[in-house]
Amino acid sequence: MKKIQKEGSRDSRLPRRLLQIGDAERRRAARLLHDTVGQHLAALQMNLTVFLDSAATLEPRARQALKDCLSLAQASVSGTRTVSYGLYPPLLAEAGLNAALQAHLKAENRRSGASLALEAWSDLDALPEETQFTLFLIFRNGLAKSPKRVAMVRRDEWLEISMAGFASGLEAGESSEIRERVHALGGTIHVSAAQLRAKLPIPARKSSSKAGKVNAAVRGR
Repeated sequence: MKKIQKEGSRDSRLPRRLLQIGDAERRRAARLLHDTVGQHLAALQMNLTVFLDSAATLEPRARQALKDCLSLAQASVSGTRTVSYGLYPPLLAEAGLNAALQAHLKAENRRSGASLALEAWSDLDALPEETQFTLFLIFRNGLAKSPKRVAMVRRDEWLEISMAGFASGLEAGESSEIRERVHALGGTIHVSAAQLRAKLPIPARKSSSKAGKVNAAVRGR
């Protein structure tokens, strides 16, 4: 019986461990893109700009080719940043979930013209990295649909996040990765065209307070 219990405990830890390994690879790839490829492309863009500024004597075809190269470099810098951010947000790795949520919310407000305000719960940064990344993915995926209401509430040893009033409906396929991550962490998630609700367990050793709340509400469009 003890052997079966040990094997069951080991099996229950496996999905979380796989998430940790996968997230570590995502962080490594994102940092490689951001710190190496992205920096090299940015330097190339700067050098091409200097070259173009002093290329008045070039033939028209050569000058146009140089302009095209600069445009490609600029697009590559932007694309690399987008891919790096999609893999694993640098700010999440460097400053934690609170900072990453605030920065993403600010960017989405600029993009959509909304005025969502977020009151951050300080203990979010004490959560395991795989839980932080999962919460960020839920937040990013839902916020892209311009919800009218967003809330994160801690209830005992669970953290609940809900979003409702989407400007455009959520598709089931959009949340497949998130659903798998939530289940691997021992949580639950419900997604419909109108709302998203998820609940994730909070390891007691990772937090000290028993109550916390993160709220976001549209103040104006």
